[in-house]
Amino acid sequence: QRELSMRLLEQIRNAELLQSIGHPKTPEEDDVAQRLGQLMDQLRRQQSALGELLASQSQEERPTPALQEPNEHDRRVLHQALKGQGEGLAHLRDIIELDLRDLGIMSASEERP
Repeated sequence: QRELSMRLLEQIRNAELLQSIGHPKTPEEDDVAQRLGQLMDQLRRQQSALGELLASQSQEERPTPALQEPNEHDRRVLHQALKGQGEGLAHLRDIIELDLRDLGIMSASEERP
């Protein structure tokens, strides 16, 4: 495919060189130039598709970090984070319980004349 691409580019350069020095174009040359352009477009699309397939294959072969087994360090960090969250939630629960107790005291004192 690379060799075909190189030959195609060489033919296009030759045609452009002949055109630039004033060589008249024949209808056949126009047809060939148009066909060469179509072939180049097709070749670009195929190369693009091949590049996408190779990239996709590379991604499939490479393990994603999310799917790997966590190591000891990762487990320790996760444990510490969860422990900190648990402590934070316990602290918030204690604050809410104190606030509820205070609200109960305030509402009881308002009910008394």
